[in-house]
Amino acid sequence: SYFDGKGNTEMKKKCLLAGTLSAALLLGGCGSVPGLGGVQNSGADQGEAGGLFQDESGEEEAAEETSEGEEAAAETEEAFAGIPSCAAGDIIVFGSYEQDNDEENGEEGIQWLVLDTEGENALLISRYGLDAQPYGDSGEAVTWENSALRRWLQGTFCQSAFSEAEREAIVPVTNANPDNARYGTEGGNDTVDTVFALSIEEAEAYFPDRDDNLWAEATPYAAEQGAYVADNGFSPWWLRSPGDHNEGGFCAAYVDYPPVGVSIGGYAAERDSRAVRPALWVKTQAGAGNGAGADASAGGTA
Repeated sequence: SYFDGKGNTEMKKKCLLAGTLSAALLLGGCGSVPGLGGVQNSGADQGEAGGLFQDESGEEEAAEETSEGEEAAAETEEAFAGIPSCAAGDIIVFGSYEQDNDEENGEEGIQWLVLDTEGENALLISRYGLDAQPYGDSGEAVTWENSALRRWLQGTFCQSAFSEAEREAIVPVTNANPDNARYGTEGGNDTVDTVFALSIEEAEAYFPDRDDNLWAEATPYAAEQGAYVADNGFSPWWLRSPGDHNEGGFCAAYVDYPPVGVSIGGYAAERDSRAVRPALWVKTQAGAGNGAGADASAGGTA
């Protein structure tokens, strides 16, 4: 299951964030402190808990510590140089998001599976379903370009999950959106995305022969938001490709729970019981100085 201790053990065996990134995850971030284990307390919060504000000398001490902490955080934010160099199959931590459904202990570091590398950039997909969102606003046909899910991923999610410095490390990608090969449903225009969902073609390319990583559990938070959880503990998750469009309404493609794989026919786009596994291209530390974007073809390469 999600927070049973196994995830962190496996993650530590693989490509852990180190050096500059570790410091950035512990100190940076948009009002939250991303990083391993969901460490959330700022120096000021710890000071209140430890009784530093009990007299004037204590206030001066706390003020100095807070000032030093803010300066260190600012320096770290400026020094953030991308994720460590990784290989396909590695697990890294980048950004933070509520996951254990206990907001009192703060957000948890997001674990990502490395799907591919292109030059000095890496393609990541979240290891777990992080939230539950509808694909579209209604049962009417919609392409990925105009979908509610795309707006949420590039707006609300991106702003919540990443600090400003982390967002600067995300590489914009031109995504192809082909028509549904079986039903002919329109895929729409190519899109320039920062955070996105995989396409049917990309899911099939990156998870050949129904690789175990194709299936994912939803976090407790995502389940609370409405993500369906099957008896085997796995949850279906959205793809960006169109599914079928018939009298029952417009459907978007998704990955079903095992033993089923990619559902080309899809599921009702206006429903929010599918989990979301965000994907994104991110600069590695070696490529932090390169601002070029990536191009994603229908075959799932960048």
